Amino acid sequence: NIICIVTNSGAGNLSRTLSLYNRLIGQVKKADFYILANFQDSVNSAFDPEKISESFGLKTFGFSATQKDSRKKIYTIIKRMLEISILEKFESK
Repeated sequence: NIICIVTNSGAGNLSRTLSLYNRLIGQVKKADFYILANFQDSVNSAFDPEKISESFGLKTFGFSATQKDSRKKIYTIIKRMLEISILEKFESK
């Protein structure tokens, strides 16, 4: 199972997202969590995906839904999540 938490990359929203994640982690067993850090085009307020990853301890993907190639990028991100959660685990067995 994969749970992708989509969040605004701003500080105020990240604290709410962390609260949501902490609630989910206690309720959901056997799931891989990922963060999709949207609003990466908001240069003045967006936290870098690497910083978000450090704070949450989760693989984080940067994203901007307003970019022209956003559809292709979201498909690439979902594909990568599947590779990590399914293929890499399967190959390591």
